[in-house]
Amino acid sequence: MINTISLSNDQKQLFLIDAKRVIAFDLETKEGVTIGLLGGQLSAISSLGLDEEKSSRKPDRPITLKLAADSQYTLAYNRSSKTLSLIGSIDIVQTEPKEDKEDPTASCFLHLISLEEKIVQIRKKGDSLVITPLDR
Repeated sequence: MINTISLSNDQKQLFLIDAKRVIAFDLETKEGVTIGLLGGQLSAISSLGLDEEKSSRKPDRPITLKLAADSQYTLAYNRSSKTLSLIGSIDIVQTEPKEDKEDPTASCFLHLISLEEKIVQIRKKGDSLVITPLDR
């Protein structure tokens, strides 16, 4: 069975789900969680942090998502394309959402990250989720 991934409703935990178990990771730690592929299988570990001066891995621009009572985010993994999808709604009471993945003020959006090319660090920082893609 292929692993899958999800976020808790309160956006404080990430869950890695495999055949018969669910592994919870705390997103409120300083370093958060790192997501990537290991032998083609989706994997997650508690992050050790990133020393940008010493690391050969250069981060992309972080994706920062504000957490609010009317927002909800989730993750999904597509095995065939090896893509991590970050799906969000920042106004769940709106009846006709504006859909634009390039507009951070849009009420619904989708970010796609290739796990063949990147690993992803995700953490909760204050009232935001910070997602940082890094070169593999």
